[in-house]
Amino acid sequence: MVPEKLTFSPLSRRQIEADYLRTSDRSDSRHSWAILALLVRFIRQYWPDTRIVLRGDSHFCRPRMLNWCDRHHVDYIVGIAKNSRLLKEVDVPMMLVRKTQWQVGGKVAETFRFPYQAHSWKYPRWVVARLEEGELGSNPRFIISSRYDDGFKLYYEQYCARGDMENRIKDQ
Repeated sequence: MVPEKLTFSPLSRRQIEADYLRTSDRSDSRHSWAILALLVRFIRQYWPDTRIVLRGDSHFCRPRMLNWCDRHHVDYIVGIAKNSRLLKEVDVPMMLVRKTQWQVGGKVAETFRFPYQAHSWKYPRWVVARLEEGELGSNPRFIISSRYDDGFKLYYEQYCARGDMENRIKDQ
């Protein structure tokens, strides 16, 4: 069994990377808020005025993590798993995307932003839905963010860029 291990490494003068190796019997989100706290403390020690943004998939969408980010002024853009309440929120906009797809053919995608409060959250947060319709049918995806930026920018430019980050981690 491989022991759990945390390493920090500089990617450049402007970026730092943290890799956390965990055993396969541990949850994907185990210790993630504590690791984030260590990273934020490290970053703010050297760059106190730097805006910090957590960008991650739905494993990071945990009340403890989001509340910690809110309390410590760390912005976040994280995926949130589909559920019946989210899908109901996007019924009407999804019908408009579907109608556009029927008219123009091919794949059509649009973003839609709305406030949402999960039962385990203390207050509503902004959700951006990426609503996509194509040959294979509907493909809605959801993210939450502490920022009120344009939905297209949040989803495509900021959230989807995490794929590049994941590739850098794999390179290590």
